[in-house]
Amino acid sequence: MARSQYHFRIAAESPERLVFIDESRIDFRATYQLYGWAEKGQKAKVKAQFVRGARCILTNILFLPHLILHSYTILPALCTDGIIHTEIREGSYDGDAFISYIEDLLPRMNPWPLPRSILLMDNCAIHHMDDVAPLCVARYVSY
Repeated sequence: MARSQYHFRIAAESPERLVFIDESRIDFRATYQLYGWAEKGQKAKVKAQFVRGARCILTNILFLPHLILHSYTILPALCTDGIIHTEIREGSYDGDAFISYIEDLLPRMNPWPLPRSILLMDNCAIHHMDDVAPLCVARYVSY
C-alpha cells in the first residue's frame, strides 16, 4: 500500500523536479570469476582489464589475496539536465562522507516547486541517517 502511494505521488511530479542519487561500486575482485570452463586437463584462464590500467592474465585465482585490491565508488546526482553533481572515491561511502556529499549537492538543487527540487534515494542505510532529512529541510527553510 505504501509503495503504491509513493508511486502515485512521484508520478504526479514534473520530471524536471526529480533528482536521483545512487551509488555504484567497482571492485578489483569483481572482474574475476572464481570458476570457469576449460578443456579437459587444462586450467581455466582469467582475463581482466581493471588493474590500475594494466592488463593482467591469471592462471590461478588462488594468488589474488597477495595483490593490492582497490575499489572505487561513484555517486552521481542525475536529473533531466544530466549529471548535476558527482563524486568518485576510493572505497565506499560511510555516513560522514555521504553527509558531505549531500552538503555539496544541495546548492545545485532548488526549493520546491522549481526544477531539481525533489531528491530521490534508495533504501541504503546511510540514506536513513538522522542528519540527512534535517540537512535537506534546513537548506530550503532558509530560502
